[in-house]
Amino acid sequence: MTLRRSTDHTPSTSAASGRMGPASRRADRRSARVGRRRPTGVLLVSVSVTLSTLAMLALAPGADAAPSGTYLGIDVSAHNHDGGLAIKWKSVRAAGVRFVFVKATEGSGRASAASTNSWFKKDWDGAKSAGIARGAYHFARPRYPMSTAASDARAFVAVLKANGGTGELTPALDLEVTGGLSPTALTAWVDSWLKEATRMLGRRPAIYSGRGFWTSYLNDTAKFKSYPLWMANHTKASAPVALPGGWGAWTYWQYSATGTISGINGPVDLSLSCGYPGSTPSSAKGSRCAKTRTVAPTT
Repeated sequence: MTLRRSTDHTPSTSAASGRMGPASRRADRRSARVGRRRPTGVLLVSVSVTLSTLAMLALAPGADAAPSGTYLGIDVSAHNHDGGLAIKWKSVRAAGVRFVFVKATEGSGRASAASTNSWFKKDWDGAKSAGIARGAYHFARPRYPMSTAASDARAFVAVLKANGGTGELTPALDLEVTGGLSPTALTAWVDSWLKEATRMLGRRPAIYSGRGFWTSYLNDTAKFKSYPLWMANHTKASAPVALPGGWGAWTYWQYSATGTISGINGPVDLSLSCGYPGSTPSSAKGSRCAKTRTVAPTT
């Protein structure tokens, strides 16, 4: 996923605007096949890292370096299986990846049921076998009637339950298109999805979004600040841009859409977790990952 330009008026994909990722510019191609990506290589992309941090994370060639106190993760969908190639999850783990968000479902047409990622089960089970912490995400297609929000949430949770449960990480809502809804209607749709998912899961889902999208299409609402934030901001800076929506800290930060990870064919979205993935953020973690660390992006 990667926050993208789309036919229903999504924001710019520049780093400053909050470019995104479990689904993004690729969602046009994925809509047809619910998917994502391409070839492997050995490329180290640094995010302000020290040798001691590299030693701590035991990062192997092919993985991007992570700053102290964070852990490397990725997100995948069918797009990461171009040519029908399976992901080699043990190689992914050996490359330093400690968590993954796997696309489970995507919203469909006006009143149609959400569609399921055809690679979800294989990736879900493969990541578990490799010892990688897992979370699932739903690519939102906000639309009328408003009842589609709750029905999409139910379809998402049903897929998770049919595949052994929610995983080790909190599930996530990938929000990067508007469906042409006004900020008021979009806020209401998101609220309905989150409430239904929370009711069924017994835990609050994370929200994947970026500053550009949030400020432009949800009027920078702070209504959802109690939900974990998966911040989308592609930059080489040591911290993301100022957080939107009243959030004081991020739980996950997607900082690149062009990573190279051994075992995956093509570029990969890269994220960091604030603290060990799956743990409950503490005040200490929150301060280490808070917006006060923000520096201006360099790209």
